[in-house]
Amino acid sequence: MGCFTETEQYSYAEGVQSQSPASRSARWVEKANSLRTPQGFRNTYAEGVKPQSPASRSARWVEKANSLRTPQGFRNTYAEGVKSQSPASRSARWVEKANSLRTPQGFRNTYAEGVKSQSPASRSARWDTIDAQPYTPKGFNKTRRIMSQSLVQIYVHLVFSTKNRQPFLRDIGLREQMHAYLVGICKNQSSPSLITGGVEDHVHLLCRLSKTLDVATLIRELKRESSKWVKTEDRRLSAFHWQEGYGAFSVSPSHVDALKQYITNQSEHHKRETFQDEFRRLCRKYGIKIDERYAWD
Repeated sequence: MGCFTETEQYSYAEGVQSQSPASRSARWVEKANSLRTPQGFRNTYAEGVKPQSPASRSARWVEKANSLRTPQGFRNTYAEGVKSQSPASRSARWVEKANSLRTPQGFRNTYAEGVKSQSPASRSARWDTIDAQPYTPKGFNKTRRIMSQSLVQIYVHLVFSTKNRQPFLRDIGLREQMHAYLVGICKNQSSPSLITGGVEDHVHLLCRLSKTLDVATLIRELKRESSKWVKTEDRRLSAFHWQEGYGAFSVSPSHVDALKQYITNQSEHHKRETFQDEFRRLCRKYGIKIDERYAWD
């Protein structure tokens, strides 16, 4: 009798009670081959045929594997009436599908009327001729136009004092340097100064305001930069500060020359009038009401 393991059982053909060792061996080989179906594949036979040779099964597994190797995002479809295709034909279809998906961003992959597909070269030519609107710089129209201008001329008379009107600028040399430094700040802020003057406790500044700058920003830069500079010039001015508030008055172009003369004569003018009286007068002239509790910080 032949030897066999505990888990193996002899099975005979219907009506046959025993078989020779050779026939049993053949059946075990066939059984083993049927169990070696790769994971994920079904070992199915053609209709009406129960067993198949290992070669025929291998061919079916290769065909099944090829059908599962469709690149991600592609459908493995066949032509109408054709159930399967060779790997070469499937590869050609995948290349065509990939080319159709490689349309540059912002372009439509359209074909000429009546044409379902085109070669990559013809598609590339169409992309060159498609309207390139997505690459038009932001803020510009596709058509070329002459750049428009923004013309602004606003004269502003700025007035502000030192903290608590202390005479920090009593020294004439330091005062002139301060006025020159304020002129430089105005230039850096694209608001050129026409004239800058004043006395020991306040300044007057006439400038042409930039079209991209507001008055508050210009005043902040003038006070901050000049305050930092003057403290480095003289250690005795380490406590130097400008007042928090300010006055800003618009000036008509026809009054520019008169105002320039007025600022030039500040020293003579303030022999007769204090800064507080001057500031009250300017506010009345422009119809501005001031709160005396907060105007003199």
